[in-house]
Amino acid sequence: MAVVRINAKSGGAAFTVQPEGAGTPTDYTSLLDTIRLRELTGMDPSATFSTEGTNDQEPMSSQIVFEMGGLNTRGGAASGPLIPAPQNAAIKATYSAGCFFTFNANFTEAWADRLVNQQSRIGARGLSKGAYVKTWDVGP
Repeated sequence: MAVVRINAKSGGAAFTVQPEGAGTPTDYTSLLDTIRLRELTGMDPSATFSTEGTNDQEPMSSQIVFEMGGLNTRGGAASGPLIPAPQNAAIKATYSAGCFFTFNANFTEAWADRLVNQQSRIGARGLSKGAYVKTWDVGP
């Protein structure tokens, strides 16, 4: 299988949010233009005392920090801002067919912007809770 770049014409990008207790996830694909995920891993100094010779560090737990954003709309299930910010929501962030992350998350921030002579935008940020799963198409 040839390596294929994931770009605007690849299609298949999606971002779904299923708040705790909701029956079906809400798909924000039609209005998104940004999906951003970062993994943060805490580091613990491995030296017992600060006077020891090595300042090496051991990795601790990891957490996904995510951000999504796009055009604000009205009249549909994914309309309007994610306010109040969902807690313990199931997230699926798809970059392309066969390339996605799934995790539960707490949203830490949600916003809706409306500026003069510009389209209204919504966005949200949050942190993963517990384990996350990366599924990525690496070929045959």
